[in-house]
Amino acid sequence: MPIGTMSFIRYKKIGNAEYAYEVDAFWDPIIKKSRQKVKYLGTVIDKNQKIFKKKDKNEKLILDFGDTYLINEFIKQKGIANLLEKVFTEKSDFLKALICYRLSHPSAMAYANIWHEGNISRFLFHEINISSQRISSFFESISDENIQREFFKNYISTFISAKEGIIIDTTALPNQIHFPLSAWGYNDGEIDKQLRFLFVVDKNNSLPIYFRYLPGNIVDISSLNTTIEELSKFGISSSFVLMDAGFFSEDNIKNLYK
Repeated sequence: MPIGTMSFIRYKKIGNAEYAYEVDAFWDPIIKKSRQKVKYLGTVIDKNQKIFKKKDKNEKLILDFGDTYLINEFIKQKGIANLLEKVFTEKSDFLKALICYRLSHPSAMAYANIWHEGNISRFLFHEINISSQRISSFFESISDENIQREFFKNYISTFISAKEGIIIDTTALPNQIHFPLSAWGYNDGEIDKQLRFLFVVDKNNSLPIYFRYLPGNIVDISSLNTTIEELSKFGISSSFVLMDAGFFSEDNIKNLYK
């Protein structure tokens, strides 16, 4: 508050209601004139006791904000959002919303739309409907092999160098789903219906590079060469490959040596 300020309450009657305002009067040395700052205090309830009441603001909406906003800003600043928009075009907002959902609220996809309606996501990605049916259709659409190749090509060229080597591993995903990749296979001493998930990461920084899903009856030995060839197409040609014993065979070692 400027030196020499005088404060007082001004009352103003409009119709049957009386309103109170706090006034700070002071001298402005720059313009060499007296000035006032006025602050509304509310409707007068008791002038002697100086009790005033402001009109309550109506509550319009309550949303969860921080988690989704942070994730969305992070993927924008790191260039991930641009990558998703380039590859998935008009579907990119749908994918970004699901990414935020899974990272901030790792629950079943059936609840994604409930989360979306109570989250800032509904304004960041406002032209989407993430009902269970739409999610199923979305996943089916991005399972296209051409889309996945386009994603890996752009992702690897933008974010991955793998100069220090790569790590390749697979894991079995037992399931009872009736779809083409589920097949009987051996895992951890048991034979079960499963599919196999192959994952490649950068040895230096542990960033994911690439993944493939394989029928459950495909053994690791036979999948290595195809994986190396796929990585070569994306510009990954590493002199160091770390893998578990399941990939070991004389032919695989010879092919890697080449």
